[in-house]
Amino acid sequence: INAIASTATFTLTNYLDLGAGVMILYFGGMTIFDNSATSHNELTIGKLITFQLYWTMINNAYQGLQNVLTSFTR
Repeated sequence: INAIASTATFTLTNYLDLGAGVMILYFGGMTIFDNSATSHNELTIGKLITFQLYWTMINNAYQGLQNVLTSFTR
């Protein structure tokens, strides 16, 4: 049962991570294209990429912490 719980946790976190990345890029891209008609954009492609990189760093740290906690419970 421990292997099933570990697999479920791993699968859930990976799908949530993928979904969050897709949502960030989708809504960020839509915001960029909606603001392209105005003279001063609040969100640029560079800012979106920077935010995505920060999100990736935070998410990797969270997954590392989760792996440590999972290894303690085994």
